Amino acid sequence: MDPCTGGNGCAHICQSENGVARCACHPGYQLSEDKKGCADINECAERLAPCSHRCVNTVGSFTCACQPGFELGADGKQCYRIELEIVNSCEKNNGGCSHHCEHAVGGPRCSCNHGHRLDSDEKTCIDLDECDSGEACCAQFCVNYSGGYECSCQEGFQISSDGCGCDDVDECLDVSIICDQLCINSVGTYECSCEEGYRIGSDGKTCISLDDELEEEEELDIVKFPALLFKSPPQLLHYVATSLPLSHEDEDHEEQGHDIPGELTDLHNVVCLDNTFGHECSLSCEDCMNGGRCQEGKSGCSCPDGWGGILCNETRFPETSVRQYDDICDCQNGGTCDPLTGRCKCPPGVHGKTCGDGCPKGFFGKNCKRKCNCANNGHCHSVYGACLCEPGRYGRFCHLNCPKGAYGAGCSSECQCVEENTLECSARNGSCTCKSGYQGNRCQRACPDGLWGSACQFFCGPCENGGQCNKETGNCDCLPGYMGKACTLFCPPGTYGKDCKQVCQCSAENEECHPVTGRCTCLPGYHGNRCHLRCPRGTYGPYCRRKCKCLNGGSCDTMIGTCDCLPGFIGADCSQTCPEDYYGQDCVQRCSCVSGQCDPVTGRCQCPPGQVGARCQQVCPPTKYGPNCELKCTCKNGGLCNPVDGSCTCALGWTGDYCEKECLPGYYGPGCHFNCTCQNNGVCNRFSGRCECLPGYHGRDCEHACLPGFYGLNCAHICDCKNGASCDAASGQCICPAGFHGNQCEKECSAGMFGDNCHQLCDCERESSCHPVTGKCLCPPGKTGGRCDAECRSGQYGPNCSLKCRCTHTAHCDPLNGHCNCPPKRMGPTCEEDGLDDPQ
Repeated sequence: MDPCTGGNGCAHICQSENGVARCACHPGYQLSEDKKGCADINECAERLAPCSHRCVNTVGSFTCACQPGFELGADGKQCYRIELEIVNSCEKNNGGCSHHCEHAVGGPRCSCNHGHRLDSDEKTCIDLDECDSGEACCAQFCVNYSGGYECSCQEGFQISSDGCGCDDVDECLDVSIICDQLCINSVGTYECSCEEGYRIGSDGKTCISLDDELEEEEELDIVKFPALLFKSPPQLLHYVATSLPLSHEDEDHEEQGHDIPGELTDLHNVVCLDNTFGHECSLSCEDCMNGGRCQEGKSGCSCPDGWGGILCNETRFPETSVRQYDDICDCQNGGTCDPLTGRCKCPPGVHGKTCGDGCPKGFFGKNCKRKCNCANNGHCHSVYGACLCEPGRYGRFCHLNCPKGAYGAGCSSECQCVEENTLECSARNGSCTCKSGYQGNRCQRACPDGLWGSACQFFCGPCENGGQCNKETGNCDCLPGYMGKACTLFCPPGTYGKDCKQVCQCSAENEECHPVTGRCTCLPGYHGNRCHLRCPRGTYGPYCRRKCKCLNGGSCDTMIGTCDCLPGFIGADCSQTCPEDYYGQDCVQRCSCVSGQCDPVTGRCQCPPGQVGARCQQVCPPTKYGPNCELKCTCKNGGLCNPVDGSCTCALGWTGDYCEKECLPGYYGPGCHFNCTCQNNGVCNRFSGRCECLPGYHGRDCEHACLPGFYGLNCAHICDCKNGASCDAASGQCICPAGFHGNQCEKECSAGMFGDNCHQLCDCERESSCHPVTGKCLCPPGKTGGRCDAECRSGQYGPNCSLKCRCTHTAHCDPLNGHCNCPPKRMGPTCEEDGLDDPQ
């Protein structure tokens, strides 16, 4: 019975898993604490919503919103700045993306169809194996395919309506399941049974009368093992033997339809505990029916006359009729005895004459006939088929690795590694793989001085100026004021401290800072507690401790001791002109020229080619270039002239020194620098690069031929052909199949013609026609042969002589219509009747 009948109280979805009802929710909801209700998931709070700006939660879903000045893109997630969104980076070659391209300020952003994920290049989409990742909802089996997955079920089950669960199939309702007498359905399988006085045959369906000779049932010879007991589920005891090879005597006793492994492992015998009995030890004496009472030891029901079965729920013959089997019926492990034959009917997980043998490796269930589906060397439970996983694996089929932080059998042990020092904890045995700079069985110890790396196996390189080796990277950690691979470099000006990452806070003109402490000291030419006082006249240098030595009336520069010269000159003896961009007294006046050079005395600007104006601030007009913009540009076809040298930057579709040449075939764009991508002889627009396809092709690069039934430019025209004819993708002309002709292939071949376009003449005798496709002659009555030029043989008539005459008594048959010409004294349609004697 389906446990989900009536919904089982589930708010959204009820799924049946191995006969147990489990509730599930629609996307956007999660299961409540009562395991039945469904509560909305706040995707925004859980950070499940991929919104680029703001997320607004809704019942069962969410929506994205953008900040002011942005608008939401077509994908409903990405926000684009309105005033800057000009060029679509996805327009060319889909931005390099395999599936979907979203334009962003930083360039194209790729995404994939459902069932795929982005590869490491952030552009290529590869298949997402939902079965392997555990994202699949399958209750039993999962089959991955490109872009998705599909659930399937074991034999005896069918996929449920939600596509995930597996529902039991009632095989007894299947007309192909033919039991001789009775059919009993069970979860995942069925069983044929017989009425009293019959037993089931070897085919499992036929009922054989007990009066007939009993056929001895062949059983697998299973090696017997001593009972080594250990406790498993609460009411079961198992004894197990592993890795014992079958003897050569057993090799000839493989049961037909099963694969018997060469090595027998993992055999289970089941013994019930705690006063329970029956299949899966699920019964107790309280379940006895029809006056049955508990046996001694509470291991089953003792039934009154006329009743039998494990719960006294089966009718039985009088005791005298079955007494002959009292001595040989010794069923074990919950097996029930057939009172008529004395044979044991075994529960799932055991088999044999007395139900004393566990299932062979790889099999489980009733009569041990069902194959296990455990992956990664998982062992199969002999009764249920559930997988017992090796350490490091878990899941319905042992197909999943332990979650992070867990290891061992059933992933039930917690890793003891120091997490912040560990790269990986072995899912199988819990061993720790340490991060660089750590060692120890739990990665609890840092590397000793002088060593670094994984397991501290590398020696540190030399570090100068007091630098220390970093035990994780092997790099030198420098003292403040130093930097570089070996700490050999001083901090650059304006920086100080650890790794020279701190910025000095000293005055840009009067102070400098210490590379270690950042303390400010006065620049030469200044003194005072804030370095705000210039040196007195006649002194210069650090803290004004040096005396000037200027000649020729020059006054001394308080910083470096140079002389203050007449306008336009500098230097120790005033023999040098002002540096570039400076002029005037002491060369301290800054030139106002936007470009070019200024006169060191007057500051007047001398403009470079391409610039004009008092400050050289203006660019040459579009048609001029060169010094003082005196030369005339020669660019054609809208090309832009370089104001400095007159070189041309060509517009779309033009090239050449003067933009006088059109783009060569296969090139387009500014200066014809871009390669066209048109296929199938498509013509490339030299301005935009857009492909103009020949008739019969379409697509951005003319890469697609017209689909069947379409033709012409951009495949925009629909073919108008009849009788299954196709049309030429370029011209639309109909290509007729054999037997037809005409502009639309609307005409069948004329009499005497056949084949493609009806161009072939039939080779048949007159009055005979031929097949319009193959040209085969269709003979009239009385004629036969390849050309219909032969008469019918005796005893045949009709079209192509295909009919057989029915005339008797040697009567002649008309080859045209089969009419019988009877001999004397015979009459009737076939001359079978006696006629009147000839009166003569």
